[in-house]
Amino acid sequence: MGACQQGEYEAKTAKRKSQREVGKKPRGKDPEPPQAGPKDGDQVNLTDEESRIMPFSGGSFEQSYNAQAGVDTETMMVITRHVSQASNDKREVVPTLEQIQSLPAVLGEVQSLITDNGFFSQANVIACHDAGVEPLLALKRESHHMPVMERFASDATEPQTTDPVVQMAHRLGTQAGRALYSLRKQTVEPVFGIISRPCKTSAARRNAWDFGGIPCTESLRKRYAVN
Repeated sequence: MGACQQGEYEAKTAKRKSQREVGKKPRGKDPEPPQAGPKDGDQVNLTDEESRIMPFSGGSFEQSYNAQAGVDTETMMVITRHVSQASNDKREVVPTLEQIQSLPAVLGEVQSLITDNGFFSQANVIACHDAGVEPLLALKRESHHMPVMERFASDATEPQTTDPVVQMAHRLGTQAGRALYSLRKQTVEPVFGIISRPCKTSAARRNAWDFGGIPCTESLRKRYAVN
């Protein structure tokens, strides 16, 4: 029984209880509490038991890990990296911020965190603010071709609010914010494209990534090119 399953069960039970308290009859049967131990249909990967089945583009699934990398927009050097078993990227912002906080001062200060919509949540925006990092987490999937009038339109008036999500939404809609966000695809995507398949098995990839072999090699290559 996982904490996630228990949490879902408690949330459903609490919702049905509140419905009964106001005189409403919940629809369907009451949820069954999760049972401890493996179920009959549960499976484990015998060659890499720490990996997880994760969704891929095109509707397919693969036995994988979720590898994350933070890449500097100026040098394209990998400055943070970690591996997780979570398929949802919303859980990966806080670990990245923790690594940012522990970076050597000689590397300078991280100003902004730029991510696609898969990383967005209100909690993650607040976490960025608390860490002193400007969040630029896409609120939705962006179209590839913005209408010309919108592209060159003047910036909207800055909202008078302390809501960090509203502030971020305004920032993403400004000329400067869009220019900064546009660096995402030309920064981190090439890095992943170059180093995505240096190892043949998921276990080897996980070890090479988690212990820094792949990101370190790529950063050294970038540093050599910069120098």
